Amino acid sequence: MTKRIGILTGGGDAPGLNPAIKYIVKKASQVGYETFGITDGWKGLLEPGIEKITDLGSDLQKRLEVSAMELIKNRIHEFEWKDLVKNARLSIAPLSKSDVSKWGKKPGTNLGSSRTNPFAKGNDRSKILIENIEKLGLDYIVALGGEDTQTVGYRLSDLGKNVIGIPKTIDGDLPGTDYTLGFRTAVGVIKKNVEIADGTARSHNQTTVVETMGRHSGLLAYEGAHSTNVGMVLIPEYSPSLEEIKTILMRRKEQGVSYDIILVSEGTKIRDYEDRSSAAKGDEFGHVKFDHVGQLLASDLEDLTDQKIRSISLGHLLRGADPNGYDIDMANHFGVAAVELIEKGISGRMISYSDGKITHVPLSRAIEEIKTVNVEKMYNISGLNSKLIGFDI
Repeated sequence: MTKRIGILTGGGDAPGLNPAIKYIVKKASQVGYETFGITDGWKGLLEPGIEKITDLGSDLQKRLEVSAMELIKNRIHEFEWKDLVKNARLSIAPLSKSDVSKWGKKPGTNLGSSRTNPFAKGNDRSKILIENIEKLGLDYIVALGGEDTQTVGYRLSDLGKNVIGIPKTIDGDLPGTDYTLGFRTAVGVIKKNVEIADGTARSHNQTTVVETMGRHSGLLAYEGAHSTNVGMVLIPEYSPSLEEIKTILMRRKEQGVSYDIILVSEGTKIRDYEDRSSAAKGDEFGHVKFDHVGQLLASDLEDLTDQKIRSISLGHLLRGADPNGYDIDMANHFGVAAVELIEKGISGRMISYSDGKITHVPLSRAIEEIKTVNVEKMYNISGLNSKLIGFDI
C-alpha cells in the first residue's frame, strides 16, 4: 500500500541533513512510497501555503482552480518542486529522486528550517498542525532535528500521529543515541580553525580564545579539544572563576608556554559574570541568545594578565560545513532505517546509533535529560582541560 511521507528539518541546520533527506527519498521510492518535502520545519505544516495559487504563470495557472490543500492532496505530482515551493510559495511539495540527486554532499538543509513550536505556551497551534496533516493526506512525518524537534514529534505522536525522528545536533547531546548528525563534521571544523588560530597565536606569542557552540552541554568543545592543541577547554558543566583561569594561564607562561589557545563553549558560566543571556525575548522553545563569552573572557584576561588576548567565535561555521564522510554515511543509515520502520508500520520512534548498531528508541527517550560532560570522570578541574582517559577496565 502506498504511503505518503512528509519530511522536515527543525532547529539549527547541521551537516548531514541533506544526505539524510536524499536517502529517505531514495529508499521510499524503492518501496513505492510518495515523499514530500516540508519547508521551514514545523512552521511548514502550520502554514502550508496560500489558499489560492496565483503565481505559477499563465500556462500553469490555467490548470489550477483548486485550493493549495486539494492540490497537494490530489494533484501534486503534476508539478515540480521548484514551481510549487519557489513560485507558488507552498511549504510542501513532492520530492523525487531527481530532485534530491545532488543533495548528498550539500551543507545545511535544502528544506529550510525554523524554531517554530506548535505547542508553544500561550500559542498552542497543535490542533492546526493535526488538521493540516490530515488534510494533506500525510501518513507519516519524518522529523530530523534535536531536542526541540523531537519533543514536538513526541507530543504529536502522543496525539495519535505517525512520527519517526532522526537525531541531529552538532552539540552531540541528544539522549537515546550515541551519535547525532553533524557532530563529527563540527569537531573537524573546530580542529581546522584552531590550527589556523594556532599559527597566528604562536607568531605573536599571544593567547587566543576560540568560542564554540554548546548551550548546555560541553561535549562539542570537549571533543574538539581532543583533536587540537589547546591549553584549556571551558564547558557549561563547570563554572570557573576569572582568577582560576588567570592562574592557570600565568602558570603555563612560567613553565615556558609562549602562547595559548583556550577553547570555550558558548554556554560556559564564568562565576564572576552576571547572567549573560540576552534580555531579548527567547524563541518559541524558550532559548535565549547568549552574549559572546569568548569576547568577554578575552577582554578581561588581557586586563588581568597584561598579555595579548584575542578572541574568535566559530558560531555558525560549525553548522554550515560540508558534511564529512562519517556524517554522510550515518545520514545514509539513518534515512534508510526511518523508511524501514515505516514499512513495518512502526511509529513513535527515533532512529538511534547505539553500541555500534543502527536501532531505534521511543521518542520519549529524546526528551530525557541531555547528555553532558561527566566532570568527575572526564574533566581536569586543576588544569581546566580534559582528562586522559581510556577504557573503563
